[in-house]
Amino acid sequence: MLPTTTSIVCNQVPQHLTSQVFDLLQLQWPIHVHTRRRGLEPQPNHTRVLVVTNSGLPDEAVVGHALVRWTTPAVCLVVSVVVHKDSRRQRIGRTLMLEVEGFVRRESQGPVTIYLWTTDQGTFFESLGYVVCAPYVEERNAFLSVALETKVASTTPRAVPEVTWLRLAIV
Repeated sequence: MLPTTTSIVCNQVPQHLTSQVFDLLQLQWPIHVHTRRRGLEPQPNHTRVLVVTNSGLPDEAVVGHALVRWTTPAVCLVVSVVVHKDSRRQRIGRTLMLEVEGFVRRESQGPVTIYLWTTDQGTFFESLGYVVCAPYVEERNAFLSVALETKVASTTPRAVPEVTWLRLAIV
């Protein structure tokens, strides 16, 4: 039997879950400890979506994470999408992304395009309705694509990362 799951949408990770979110992100993308801690601090226009199993119980666990970053009222990036390796193939990723999309719908004042990138989960995102697209480049942060590819290159054994950008229109 699968554990019960709860989705949490938050600007700041609840204190009792901070270490689990930290560990989940470090397990997937190890970076310097201080950099990760700074990345978990609340920031304007950033919202985290978590999937937690057995919420409120002693064996409560963060098994999914996504960060929604609004770049304009009509565009958001979803970054750091991760499901704990022991919880994969249990529909946690689908639950996580549906919660992300629900949050975007609730917060938007009109049509929104969600952008994300992946190195290995393109088929999964396409199954949710996302379509492959050109990299999203924000005018004031034009280095984003390069930074993401650098991040992938530093955590992936391939010399040339294969990054796939996808988007979903929310109306």
